[in-house]
Amino acid sequence: MRLYLLFALPLMAGCAVGGAPPPPAKTDSMPRLLKEGKVMDLQEVTALLKAARQQGQPLCGHGLTVFEGTQIERFEFEILDIMHNFIYPRHDLILFRGEHPRWLDGGNVIAGMSGSPCYVNDKLIGALSYTMGFYQKRALGGITPIEYMIREMDRPTELGRAFEPAPNGPVPVRTPLHVRGVSPRVLRALEPEFEKHHFLLAGSGSGSALETEVGEFQPGSAIGAQLMNGDYDFTAIGTVTFVEGDKVLAFGHPFFNSGEISLPITTAVIHTTFTGLASSFKLGSPVRVVGSLVHDRPHAIFGRIGKSARMIPVTIVVTNPNVKTHETVKVNVLDHPLYTPFMIQIAMSSSVDAFEPSDNPRLIASTVDVRLAGGRAASFESVSSIHPLRPFAGGAGDALGNVMALLQNEYEAPAIESVDVVQEVVNENRSATLKEAWPMADEVEDGGTVRIRTVLRQFRGAEKTKDIEVKLPRGLERGSVVKIQVGGGAHMAPERAPASNLEEFIESLQKDHRANTLVAVADLPSYNLQYKGRILDQMPNSVLAQIVPSLDEAAFLGQSRLTASVDTDWVVSGAAEVAVRIR
Repeated sequence: MRLYLLFALPLMAGCAVGGAPPPPAKTDSMPRLLKEGKVMDLQEVTALLKAARQQGQPLCGHGLTVFEGTQIERFEFEILDIMHNFIYPRHDLILFRGEHPRWLDGGNVIAGMSGSPCYVNDKLIGALSYTMGFYQKRALGGITPIEYMIREMDRPTELGRAFEPAPNGPVPVRTPLHVRGVSPRVLRALEPEFEKHHFLLAGSGSGSALETEVGEFQPGSAIGAQLMNGDYDFTAIGTVTFVEGDKVLAFGHPFFNSGEISLPITTAVIHTTFTGLASSFKLGSPVRVVGSLVHDRPHAIFGRIGKSARMIPVTIVVTNPNVKTHETVKVNVLDHPLYTPFMIQIAMSSSVDAFEPSDNPRLIASTVDVRLAGGRAASFESVSSIHPLRPFAGGAGDALGNVMALLQNEYEAPAIESVDVVQEVVNENRSATLKEAWPMADEVEDGGTVRIRTVLRQFRGAEKTKDIEVKLPRGLERGSVVKIQVGGGAHMAPERAPASNLEEFIESLQKDHRANTLVAVADLPSYNLQYKGRILDQMPNSVLAQIVPSLDEAAFLGQSRLTASVDTDWVVSGAAEVAVRIR
């Protein structure tokens, strides 16, 4: 998730305007604000633009934002036109170009200006929110109309998803995502994910030596939204557009496109503004939490001052038994089915880099314990072998994949109360590949045991042999052939019965094979009954025929399987197939 910064604006002069009556509004708040003379809707902006053009004059206005510290400064702009049906029908965008010395230095609108309130005749028309890109000779931008933003303020809490802008057109002004404490190597690996949402990663601190107190939100103030806080901090900083009572609107474009969302919102200080030829951005830090984000919609983010955001406490312990490392990290991450596992992954990977930094081969065994409301719990394990000559792996593995599956399950929304992680790091080469496998005998008695010998080749190391045994059931047809798949645990899918509720789903998730096990799976010429998360195996077909029609809920017939596993000292990749004949 990386961000694009945007555009700068040129100098203008001599602005004159006309007048037009406001039209009826379509929201609860808009009519009152129009009546009070605080806002101007699109119809009035359009009328003023046409009147100014007829007089041969530009239609000008001003905006507010913070470039340094907490001081709100003024910038000027000229309205060029109104782009109708931007992206979607009845989504219009006010096009402008503007002027401020900081823009003229770098030629780009500054990342972090998203939400800067824009006024014509001292009436709020919307928020600076879009740009046309880099290296502009005459910077162009877009203003999200205030009436669209106020709709989000009046919207009831509900799930939803916003739009993505089209390429080669106006795109959201990039939002600086200020990061404290996180490993630069981890950030580089994950930066493409941030880029998708127009974020710009920037280093940060925890406050400023010059600004010890930051006042209440007002139009033009810096505002932060925190994805993570605690020992690590991820705070996206933009600009406040509108404040009324405990309500605050900002950004003028989506954050994550997530609809309903809960994140702490903070006051913020801007240390300085960097201006460059390609991009410019505000360097800032969060100061104090003052409320919660509620909506993340196509035209704005909307928050409530004084409201508490629901965050998930995460404790991460990093250990190394060889050198007696035992370090603990505590963070709070956002509660969201898409982004919670991603943020936990960042914290886990960064903690290993912080306390066990190494470019040498290493093994990371992770245990992720999730405590749910109502006394329910789930525990997931994964093992990763990392080598400098192999792709970045991180050490989170399938454990976090299962956390994501849990959050996105189809049965009910789980309320996660806490997550506890233990990562054991061993700085040794523990990666191996299954080179070959064969049965110790080509034939076996009915009900006998198949012994399989495997050869595992350690990465840049010696070959080792490892045996695994599979006990076959009685009753297999003489002369029949049983095929057995052998491979590393990460390559062998566990046998899961379809779940009918969350408890059964959690149980099925915990059946994954560990990557440092060798697993053998034999498909048998019989069927099992899969019902309510259970596998009733090796039942005669005559019994199955009597049971299945009487079941109230869905049941499934599946091919019977035998599974055996044995622990190894390596994370095993690769798989092979062997076959034996029943004597």
